[in-house]
Amino acid sequence: MRALIGHTGFVGGNLVHAGRYDVLFNTGNSETMRGRHFKEVVCAGISAIKWKANNDPETDQAAIDVLVENLGHVTADRFVLLSTTDVYQPALYVNERDPASSEGAPYGTHRAAFERFIARTFANHLIIRLPALYGRGLKKNAIFDLRYDNMVEAIDPRGSFQWYDVRRLERDIAAITQANLTLVNIAPEPVTMSAVAERFFPGKLREADLSKPAASYDMRTIHAGVLGGTDPYHFDRETVLNGIGSYLESGE
Repeated sequence: MRALIGHTGFVGGNLVHAGRYDVLFNTGNSETMRGRHFKEVVCAGISAIKWKANNDPETDQAAIDVLVENLGHVTADRFVLLSTTDVYQPALYVNERDPASSEGAPYGTHRAAFERFIARTFANHLIIRLPALYGRGLKKNAIFDLRYDNMVEAIDPRGSFQWYDVRRLERDIAAITQANLTLVNIAPEPVTMSAVAERFFPGKLREADLSKPAASYDMRTIHAGVLGGTDPYHFDRETVLNGIGSYLESGE
């Protein structure tokens, strides 16, 4: 029996659309997983709203604690945790050999601690750290904002992000599972927002405010080959931009 935790979220919704799950959990029914055994559990159940977690870390930790308590009463042949690049603080020039940060913004430290809990609790586990996402049902990020002219003035063209199409995550989980790995950073080559805008939204971005630092991510991998890439990235810059273009053309 295969279970998915977090099926109503952005990542979970894409997994349900692409894969087959026998049991679905979210915050409304998570207690019902207690006392059950599953062949595989895929967990996308931790909130990805970074600003909210950092502004109210107590509430963020409390929500994670509920899931920790419930998972303490679950057994599984295999547990797959979908985590985040933000466990690295900063997420620059790091790969799977580098430890997650134990200090820094609560969003990252709380999720790093949850990774450690999963590794302790489930002997057969896989942790996948995801970068910035786009895909079916996207509701908020810089690609969404450019697409729908939402707060475009807040986008810094210098910002450098790693974009991943979450619509392919189900098959990438299968490929990584087949390779018998326990920790993988999904690592697209970084692309600046100016490059994204020039390709797909010309003329939309304003000049950068040089008085403020620009966000920059460069999480790398030692397992690029598992998804057909070349170290240190699973997908090169042109593949990333072509993927964004395909998504925008799809209308999803």
